Amino acid sequence: IAGVQGISNELEVPLELVMDYSGQVNLMVDEIQNISRDIYITDKLTGTSYDVKNEKITLTLEKGVYTDRFVLNFIENAALSVDYEILSTSTNIYADNENHNIIVSKDGDVEINKVEMFDILGKKVSVWEIKEQKNTYQLEIKKQIPTGIYIVKMNTNKGETNKKVIIE
Repeated sequence: IAGVQGISNELEVPLELVMDYSGQVNLMVDEIQNISRDIYITDKLTGTSYDVKNEKITLTLEKGVYTDRFVLNFIENAALSVDYEILSTSTNIYADNENHNIIVSKDGDVEINKVEMFDILGKKVSVWEIKEQKNTYQLEIKKQIPTGIYIVKMNTNKGETNKKVIIE
């Protein structure tokens, strides 16, 4: 990485991926000079960090241009913290395709602020602002949203969690 002042935990270098086909792509670091730290590629949509210092990663992506989804960074994503583990066990997100809803359920100590849905390219397609706290929400999916794989991102008082859903 040429032109950065210094490597730090806060440094995120945006990556643009251009896929002219749908399928697998390998990402790796070709050469490392003067960096002794771990190196990660983080998927901002799913919150997943991949260690790429010593090995390549393989991702399956749809055809398209990914401009704001991936970053190169030097600390593993904080989403993999204790709060993330609490969220993954105390919340549930799934698609109710028969009624054209996203169903979100939670335990009492989790407060949901907002739920967003993104297509596989990272484009936001729906936002639901949560005003009243209850244990289960039926969030209506817009009729014009095509079938496919989507990421539902839930923002809570305990952090964020993401879930892949299939809309049919």
